[in-house]
Amino acid sequence: FDHLALVVSLAEGEFLVDVGYGDGPRAPMRFPRDRVRDLSGDYCLEPGPDGCWRLASQSQILYDMTVSAQSLAAFAPMCRYHQTSPESLFAQGLICTRATPTGRVTLSGRRLITVAGGQRTEHIVADVGAALQEHFSTRLHPRAARRRRPPREVLASC
Repeated sequence: FDHLALVVSLAEGEFLVDVGYGDGPRAPMRFPRDRVRDLSGDYCLEPGPDGCWRLASQSQILYDMTVSAQSLAAFAPMCRYHQTSPESLFAQGLICTRATPTGRVTLSGRRLITVAGGQRTEHIVADVGAALQEHFSTRLHPRAARRRRPPREVLASC
């Protein structure tokens, strides 16, 4: 298993709640079927193949999921992959993203990407630590702040 999303039962019904996907729906979706339009786009939750449920945006399938309970140990192999594989986006260098009231802000290596009101801007930051503090209220560990090399993404473009 690769990603954990929750189906939460409330008096109003069941809802898919997924706060960790990134650029996905911002609000819970009614389970088992729902269509929502929000600041991030249009999303559809519906039955998928082989008894799974599918979450999709206008342009792509985001993921298929099962609603059967899984142990945390079932996620360990893909967790290890995302932390260590050179093919994993998360192991290639710094990536930090969060939703904002008008869009999203992402720091990828030294690239700061801001989407606000449908407009995307991108620029290179001189101080990654300052950008993390300003946009994510996060501080670098002192050892990371002393690194002399830029993130791997910048090295790869030289």
